[in-house]
Amino acid sequence: MTLLLTGATGKTGRYIAQSLSDRGVHARVLIRDPAAAAWVRELGMEPVIADMADASTLGAALAGVEQALLLAANSPGQVPMEKGFIDAAVASGVRRIVKYSAISAGGDEDYRFARWHGEAERHLFASGLDWSVVRPGYFMQNFLMSADSIRAEGRFYLPACDEPVSLVDVRDAADVTVACLLDRAQDGRIRTVTGAESLTMHEVAARMTRALGRNIAYVPLPAQDFIAAMTGAGAPDWLAGGMVEFFAGASRGTRDHLSGCVQRLLGREPIGLDRFLADHAGAFTP
Repeated sequence: MTLLLTGATGKTGRYIAQSLSDRGVHARVLIRDPAAAAWVRELGMEPVIADMADASTLGAALAGVEQALLLAANSPGQVPMEKGFIDAAVASGVRRIVKYSAISAGGDEDYRFARWHGEAERHLFASGLDWSVVRPGYFMQNFLMSADSIRAEGRFYLPACDEPVSLVDVRDAADVTVACLLDRAQDGRIRTVTGAESLTMHEVAARMTRALGRNIAYVPLPAQDFIAAMTGAGAPDWLAGGMVEFFAGASRGTRDHLSGCVQRLLGREPIGLDRFLADHAGAFTP
C-alpha cells in the first residue's frame, strides 16, 4: 500500500515519520521546502515537493497513493486547504485518510481550532473515503513555548484558568496515529488521545518546581493581557485568540476528560508530565 504523509516536518509529524521508518514502513512524504528532502531520504522514504494549500500541485504526490495522513498546522486557511486535499485525494483514487485533528472537534467546538478541524472532519466523512480520526488533547510540548520566561523569570503565563486540563505528550499522539495508519480495524473510529491525568496550571508549576529544582510559578493573565503579550512577541492574533478560547473552555470544566486511549490501543501507560519535564529539562534551565 502506497502511503503519503503530510505534515511530516512538524512537531508531531516528525515523530510519526520516524516511528514508521523504525518499523520499516516506506512512505512518500509531501514537503514544501526542498531542503527537507535529505532528512526524508535518511528515513528511507520518498520526498515529493508540493503545497497542500494549492491543490493543483498535488497530482504527483497523490498518484498511486492508497492511504494518506492528513496533518496540517492550525491556520486561518486550514479548512479550505484540508478540504482541497480531501477532494484531490478522492479524484486521485486514494482509498483512506487518517486525519490528525483536535480535542473537542465534532463536539462542543468551543474554540476555533476545534471548529476548523471539525469542519474538515465532516468533509472527510462525506467524501466516501475510509477514514480514521485522531483527536489529541493539550500538548505538554506547548509548555516549550514558555521556555524563555521559565528560564529567565521562573514563570509561565497563560490565559486565566484554575480548572484541570488533560495533557498529552506529542509522542503518544504520534504513536496512536501510527497505530491508526497501520491497522484497518481503526476504520470509522475516532481516537481522542489524552494522558493519564488532568492537572491545573498551578499543579503543572509545582511539578516543574520539583523537576527543575527551582521555584516555577504559573501566572494567569486576563484574556486581553495574554493576547497583547503574545502578539507583542510576534505571534499572530488568531493563535493568541485561539488559546484564549481553549482555556476559556477549560475554565468551564470541558478540558479534563481522560480517554484511556493510549492504554487501550497501545497497551502501555501514557508519557507523564514528569517524564516530559525530565526529557526537556535543558529547555527550561538557565
